[in-house]
Amino acid sequence: MENNKDSILSVHTDGDIEYYSITALEELGEIEHYILPKTFYDKDEEDADFFRLCTLFDFNFNKIVTIRNFNYESIEINSYKDIEVKAFTETNSNVCAITTNVRKAPLIIRNKGILNVIIYDPGKKVVSLAAVNMQQTLDKALKALVLELNIKYNSSPLDLKVVMISFGQSKVYVDDNTSNVFKSNFHNINHCISQTDEGLEQVDICKINIATLLEVGVKYENIIDIKNKELPEILANVETIYTIINIK
Repeated sequence: MENNKDSILSVHTDGDIEYYSITALEELGEIEHYILPKTFYDKDEEDADFFRLCTLFDFNFNKIVTIRNFNYESIEINSYKDIEVKAFTETNSNVCAITTNVRKAPLIIRNKGILNVIIYDPGKKVVSLAAVNMQQTLDKALKALVLELNIKYNSSPLDLKVVMISFGQSKVYVDDNTSNVFKSNFHNINHCISQTDEGLEQVDICKINIATLLEVGVKYENIIDIKNKELPEILANVETIYTIINIK
């Protein structure tokens, strides 16, 4: 799906801080969401950066749930809560997603160069924030997540609004074995695989995850695919990004 670069994101400022929101979700009016880069002043130690975000957006630090330090080797999901985690959210490390249907329980991903996916059911008032890498793409993690939303919250795939944001290159080089695994796990994905002039194969992770969402019943017109090249320079080139979503 091609996007109009000028209308995908809305820019906001607070003093010298600049952050963004996705226009299509902003128009729904029931959720707030933000995308902003990590600054030089943000420190990982003792969650100083998350305290800063809570101050900036007037969040309760005790109710945020975060995916952090996500890479090919480990996943870290943390919740700081003054009530039991199951009272307001569900976490699923298998698909690396955090989900809630409770107001003012913000979900935050801190990541480097991976695909972030926002899923929102406006009818059931459920939001989910997922981090997706190559392995989870192969495992059809988004399909598992959509099915989980249906089971736990009675969310219909037909009603889901999905935004995929590629922080980093969406096309990934793969060897012959990996390419063959993709071809055996997915049907009709020739449009997702390309070859360079040097004969190397590339897999478009975004397109394959869109195919996964369509397979499980999400409507194509409800998916917004934001590629790295469509992001403002400050988001496209910075090392670490925060993606935040919260039910008002």
